[in-house]
Amino acid sequence: MYHHKICILLYSHSDYSDVWDVCFGQIYKYINLDDIEIIFCVNNLNNYKIDNRINVLYYNDNLVYTDRILSVLDSINYKYILFLHEDWIITNKLNMNVINTYIAIMEHNNLYHIRSYKNYGPCDQIVYERVIETPFEDNILKSIPFNAENFVSLQPGIWEKNVFKEIYSLQCVYPCNLENKINNDLNWKLRYRNNFYYEYNKNIDAEHSLSFPHIHSVTYGKWELNNSKNLKNILNEYNIDIMKRGIL
Repeated sequence: MYHHKICILLYSHSDYSDVWDVCFGQIYKYINLDDIEIIFCVNNLNNYKIDNRINVLYYNDNLVYTDRILSVLDSINYKYILFLHEDWIITNKLNMNVINTYIAIMEHNNLYHIRSYKNYGPCDQIVYERVIETPFEDNILKSIPFNAENFVSLQPGIWEKNVFKEIYSLQCVYPCNLENKINNDLNWKLRYRNNFYYEYNKNIDAEHSLSFPHIHSVTYGKWELNNSKNLKNILNEYNIDIMKRGIL
C-alpha cells in the first residue's frame, strides 16, 4: 500500500524496447518499488520481463500519442503524476522526502506543475518571476515565465493530474507537436502563468535535480551522448550496442 498522493507514469512504445534494459535497470537501482507505484503505459511488452510490482497499462497502438496517454489516465487514482518517457534515465536515488515536500508546496501555493530542472528556453523578457523557498540547501522553486519558449516542456516533472489531463486532451501525433500547440497559445499560458514552476539549484543541470536526477538519453531516435559525459558509461553497463540506434 502506497502512502503517497503521487505515482510515476512511465510512457513508452515497443519501438523503444531496446532502451528498456537501461531504463528499468536504472529504475531498479535508484527507485524503491515499495515506496512509489510505477505505472508503465505501453502498447505491447512483447514478452519483455519487468518486476511484477510495476503496474502495466496497455494502450491501443492505433491511437495518436496524446490519446494513448489519455486512454489510461482515468485508471490512475492519484492526485499527482511524475511523468516520464523511457529515455529519461534516472541517475541517482529518488528521494521521496523531496517529492512529498514539493507536493505539500504545490498544495499550499496552488501550483499545478514543478519541472525537475530549468528547461524553458529563451524568453524576450522575464516579466515576473516568483520564488518559493524549500527546506533543501541551495534549492528553490521559480515560476516559469509565461512568455518563455517552452512554458510547457514534457521533461520529467510533477503534474497535478487534472491539468496534465487537460494538456493531453489536445490531440497531437507527437510530443513536440503538443508542446508547440500549447506554447503558441498565449491565453493558455496566461491562465497558468503563476502555477508552473521549476526546480533551481546552483548545479542547474538535470543530473543534479533533487526531484528526479536524470539524463535525456535519446533525441530524434538516436543516442544523445552530448547531454552527459556519464551516459556512455551507463549504456556500456547494460551492454547496449550504441551503433544499433546510432549517435546523434
